[in-house]
Amino acid sequence: MKRRFLSVPFIFSAVLLGMIPVAAGYSNPSAEITYPSKAVDKYKLQALIEEAKSHKAGIRSSSDGSGLGPVVWWVPPAVMSNLDDKIREAETVFAAGGDGNGAYTSLAHALAAFDNAKLPGGGNPMAGDDPGEGPERVPVSTMTFDSDIAGWSVAERANDGRIHTEGDITWENAFGDGKLKLSLNFDGVPNPDAPADQNWSLDGVPMKAALPSPINLTDATFIQFDFYYPMNSQGKLMRFELWSTTSGGAGNRGSGGSKTQAYIRPDNLEYLNGPVAGEYGGQAFRVKKITMRTPVTTGTWEDLRLDIHGESATAWSDGVLFIDNVTVLQQAPGDPIPPTNNANPGRDLPSIKEKYNDRFLIGTTSPGANGYNGVTGSSALLLRHFNTVTPGNSLKADSVHPNPPQWLMDATGYELSGNPSGPEYTLTAQDEEFGAAQENGYKMHGHVLAWFNQGARWMTQIVPENVTATSYNAAGNYFSYGNGAAGPFYPVSKDLARRAYYNHILYELRHFMTTDSRYTNNTGIIGFHSFDVLNEEIHETRHTTIIPAASEEWKTTLRNTSWLRAMTDDDYGDITQHYVYLLFKFAHIAVPNAQMAVKYRANYASLPDWMKQDNHDDAGSIDGFISPNPPILYYNDYDLYQGTKAKAAYNMIRELNIAWQNDPLYDGRPLIEGLGIQGHDTVGPALANQNRETIRLFADLIDQGLLTAIAVSELDLVIPDGAPGGAASSTSGDVLNQKQADAIGYQYALLFKVYIEFSRYIERITLWGTQDPGWGGSYKPFDFASNAAPGYYGIMDPDRFIAGHSYLDAYFEPLN
Repeated sequence: MKRRFLSVPFIFSAVLLGMIPVAAGYSNPSAEITYPSKAVDKYKLQALIEEAKSHKAGIRSSSDGSGLGPVVWWVPPAVMSNLDDKIREAETVFAAGGDGNGAYTSLAHALAAFDNAKLPGGGNPMAGDDPGEGPERVPVSTMTFDSDIAGWSVAERANDGRIHTEGDITWENAFGDGKLKLSLNFDGVPNPDAPADQNWSLDGVPMKAALPSPINLTDATFIQFDFYYPMNSQGKLMRFELWSTTSGGAGNRGSGGSKTQAYIRPDNLEYLNGPVAGEYGGQAFRVKKITMRTPVTTGTWEDLRLDIHGESATAWSDGVLFIDNVTVLQQAPGDPIPPTNNANPGRDLPSIKEKYNDRFLIGTTSPGANGYNGVTGSSALLLRHFNTVTPGNSLKADSVHPNPPQWLMDATGYELSGNPSGPEYTLTAQDEEFGAAQENGYKMHGHVLAWFNQGARWMTQIVPENVTATSYNAAGNYFSYGNGAAGPFYPVSKDLARRAYYNHILYELRHFMTTDSRYTNNTGIIGFHSFDVLNEEIHETRHTTIIPAASEEWKTTLRNTSWLRAMTDDDYGDITQHYVYLLFKFAHIAVPNAQMAVKYRANYASLPDWMKQDNHDDAGSIDGFISPNPPILYYNDYDLYQGTKAKAAYNMIRELNIAWQNDPLYDGRPLIEGLGIQGHDTVGPALANQNRETIRLFADLIDQGLLTAIAVSELDLVIPDGAPGGAASSTSGDVLNQKQADAIGYQYALLFKVYIEFSRYIERITLWGTQDPGWGGSYKPFDFASNAAPGYYGIMDPDRFIAGHSYLDAYFEPLN
C-alpha cells in the first residue's frame, strides 16, 4: 500500500494548539510500507515500537536548545495521541508474547499518519525567531522649546475653516524644561462672529510653524511630539489634526481635496496611559508621546499645523496643555517586518474556558440578544471559548433609568431632564439580552450600578446641598461633576439623594433577581452571578500625591462625583454614611441572603424613612427577595497596576468592610465582596510584575477575610510606539506585524502566568470582547477574521509560548 501524503493546506489547517515537536533530523520516507501476513516475530514488533518512539522523541531547537525553536517539526495533537495509543497497545502485546500481527499493522498505520502530518517549524504558533527590526525611523526635523516658541503662532483658521477665538499659545518652563503651552476655552457652542459657513461648535486651537527646512513627504513620514495633559481633561478633547497648506497639502478648507490631516480620537484621555510627569496648577499631569503618520505621501511641507479640537457641546474653561519635542521622522530604507499570518479559525481550536475550567471563569462582553446563536464569527468564538458575559453599556444608568422619578420632582420643584410621562425604567431589551445569555448557560456579570460616566441625564443634574466647593481640597468638602454633566444643576438634600439611588439599585437588581411584579414582568428570575456596584470612583492621579504622604488614606483620593457625593453631604466624617458604603449596603439589601432578611426585619423600626417611602419591603418583610446565591458585589477600577492607586482601593475596601461588620444589618458577607482589576493595559516591560504586586496586595485582604474574590474584568492590550514592532491600532484596522503580534502574545502569557499563580484568589478573567478590533485600539486573542492570534497561544500555554519566543526576553522583565 502506498503512503498517501496530505496536502500542505490540509496539514496547515490541522495545526492546533499544543502541537508536539518531533525529531528535526527525520525526513518522511517515500517508500511503500508492507505488513506481514502472518504472526510477526516479536523482535520485529519491538523494532517498530522503538522506531515509532524515535520519530516522536523530544528534540532540541537548533537555535536555543529549548525544544521550542522554529527549526522543528510539528503534528496535530490528535495524531500524536493516536500514535501514543498504538505504541502502548504494541508494548502490551509484546510483553504478553501474543500474536503481534494486528499490533504491528495498527502501529505501522499510526506511524505513517504521524509522518504524513508533520509540518515544518513555520506552522508552529508556539515558537518563532526574531523577524527583524524593520526600517528605522530617522528624525529629519526637530523643534524643541527650551527657551521660547519662536516660529510658532496661533493660526488664523483651523483646518476646517473656523476663525480662531478659543485659546492661545505661549511659552512656559514646566516639568523640567521649556514647553509650548496651550491655554484653552472650549465652550462647545457656535462662534457668533463667524460667517454662517464657518459657524462650528467644535472649539479648538490651531497652531502653525515654519519647519526648519522643507520636508519631502514619503509613504512613511511621521510627526511625533510629547503631549502633557491633566487627568481632569478626560472626555473634553476630541482630536489632534495634522496638516499643511504648502505644496502637497490643502489648497482648500473643509474635508476632502488634498488637505493633509490625521486624527487621534482617544475615547478617554486617561487610557492613553502616559506616566505621571508632575504637578502644574495643583493638578497632576501625565505625558504621552504621540506619533501620527502623515496621510499624504508625496509633495513638500514647508510648515506644520497642529490643531486640537474639543468635542461638540463639551465645555472646558481655562484648560492647560503642553507640547514639547515636535519631531518629523521618516522611515529609512529596509525590509518591513512581515505581517502576522493567523491561519487557525478560533472556533476549531481548544477552548480557553475548558483550559482554565478548574481555575477561574473566562468571560467576554455580551453581544446582545441576537449574539448567542454560536454559528459564525464572534458568536462562534463566544460559544467555544467563554462561559461568562458582561454587558458593555446596557446596564448603565443612562440605559436603565432614563427618566427622573416623579416624586423627586414633586419634592424639589425641579424640572429634571427626561420625559416624566415616559417609563422611569427601560429594561425590555435587557430582559431579552440576559434571558438569551441565561438560556445558553452563561454566567452573567452586571456592569454597573454607579459610575461618574454615563449617568442618567437627570442624575447628573444633582449636586450636594451643603457642599458648594467644586475644586479639590484636602478635607474632602468638595464635589466634582461627572462626565456628561450639564446644567441646570440642582442642590438636593442627602436624604432625597439617598432615596433616589436606593430606589435605582433596588429596582435594577430586583428586576432580574425576583419575580415580584413591582420590579418586573418576567416569568422567571434572570440570575446574575456578580455585579459591579461602583466603577472608577478613585480619581485618576490624586492618589499619586496623597498616598505617599498618607499611606492609609483613601477618601480624599476619590472623584466625589456630584450625584453620588450628594448622598454623603455633611456626613462625610461618618464612614457608615459615606456614599461608597451606602451604595454597597443598598445592593446587599436589594438581593438579601437569609441572614440579611432576619437583620432587616429586626431593625426595621430604626431604618430611616427614605428607605420605607416606596414600599419596597412590605413594612419590613423582605423574605420574598431572599436569594440563596446573591450576586458577588464588586468595586471595579482601572490602572490598578499603579501602586498608589491600588493602595487607595485597598484602604477603602479594608476600612469599609471592617466597619460593615458592626452594622446592624451585617449579613456575614463582606460589604465590598470583589475587586475588579480592569486590565485595559498597554504592553510594557514591567506590566506583569506590576499586576502581580497588585493581585498580591488584594489577595492579602482575602486571606484576612475582608474580601471574597478578585476579577480581571476588562482585559485587552494596546501595543504602543516603543514596544517591539512599533505601535498599531486595531480600531484603525492595523494588521499586526509578526513582532507586534509576538509581543502581545508574550504579554498575555506573562499575565496569565500571574493569574495562574494566584488562581485560588481569582474568580473571573474577562476579555473585553471576543476578537479585534478592540476598545481604544487594543488587540484580543482572536483577530479580525476570528482566527487565533499569538495572544491566544500565549494564554493557552504561557510557559511554552514564552520559551518559544525567547528573542523578546530582553524587552520584558522576568516575573519576580
